[in-house]
Amino acid sequence: MRLLCVSGLVTSVGLAQDPTFSLEVIEVNSIPLERPVSHIQVSPGDVMMVKIFARDWSPNDERMRAYQAQIDYESYTSGSQGSIRPKDYAITSEVGAENQENGFIDIANPMYAHFGAATVAIVDTVTWGYRWLSVVIDPNEAVTCPKQGTKYYCGTLNLEVSDDAQGSFTMRLDEDPGASVMHDVNTMAIAPLNFEPLIIDVVGDVVTLRVISSDPPSGAIDARQPSRHGGPAGGWNTVELTFNTDGAKPAVADFAIDDGSASPPGIRGLESKGAVVTMVLDRGIRAGRWTTISYKASGTGTRIGYLPGDVDNDGNISVHDMLALVDRSEGAAARALYRFDIDRNGESGVPDALRLIDLFAAPAAFRAALPTRETPQTGSSQP
Repeated sequence: MRLLCVSGLVTSVGLAQDPTFSLEVIEVNSIPLERPVSHIQVSPGDVMMVKIFARDWSPNDERMRAYQAQIDYESYTSGSQGSIRPKDYAITSEVGAENQENGFIDIANPMYAHFGAATVAIVDTVTWGYRWLSVVIDPNEAVTCPKQGTKYYCGTLNLEVSDDAQGSFTMRLDEDPGASVMHDVNTMAIAPLNFEPLIIDVVGDVVTLRVISSDPPSGAIDARQPSRHGGPAGGWNTVELTFNTDGAKPAVADFAIDDGSASPPGIRGLESKGAVVTMVLDRGIRAGRWTTISYKASGTGTRIGYLPGDVDNDGNISVHDMLALVDRSEGAAARALYRFDIDRNGESGVPDALRLIDLFAAPAAFRAALPTRETPQTGSSQP
């Protein structure tokens, strides 16, 4: 079993003062690097956070009102074998769905190239080569480059190395003016425009052990009553974790559990079978909290919640939960029992509606809510 092992070469800004876009890695497997790098060694299965930077866009005092940066999609397969693609690419972009969790613009970043101005910031994560666009609404708010040689943030991309990847990959922006460009306040292209690629060397043939799905699925909320007939005093106490390879035999010490309290549930036992590890907790997860189970070596895992009565799994208790419970359309009928079996008798029916009313009548029931849902740590879809 291999723990995280990456290395990088520090990017140095050259003497050229032409407007420049660059791609650089800032963290690998959720572990921040000391500084952004433009040349890095990673292994199959690693996930990198990459940032797009712009610098020196005012060679003649131009004020950059807009920029667009698009990945050259052929970069994804530029190595000897395999691919390096946006995380979750196969389950989003390849089927025409957005992937905003892995391609975005953080407008709150103080180093954002348009920070402080009212902007329209859009990321197209359906196009094969993702595309970042930012426009300052009022041209008077567009500014010259504040400091020559300083790199300003333009966008974020999470990249995942395929398990069969080998060789050196060159991740670059599409240099066609219709794909990647900087515009001044007169909508003229700021030129000449330079591009600095990201070189990713994939080394080793040992796949990082990662959790790729779970049962219950990441993001799920147990809506059932606290217990029945001596069952666990709380929500789920058993979780199945599916890893990306067979033969995973992690130990209890390889996991971390966090529910935001000083005493989260502990692990009573682990059972491995193929790629699936069944974890039994020493008690059910707490109501009103998210519980995160992480495999330490790769930072992957699952995040599940418990809120009795939250049938629609939106993190709140409201009249919408009763509507969701009585909705017996084909789509509703196919949903998991952890949403509908409120009384924990193994089936969904009228008694569950009565039990839900009892839960609604509990003190402060309508004020019950889970914290804002964060991004699940696995590659699975929410239920």
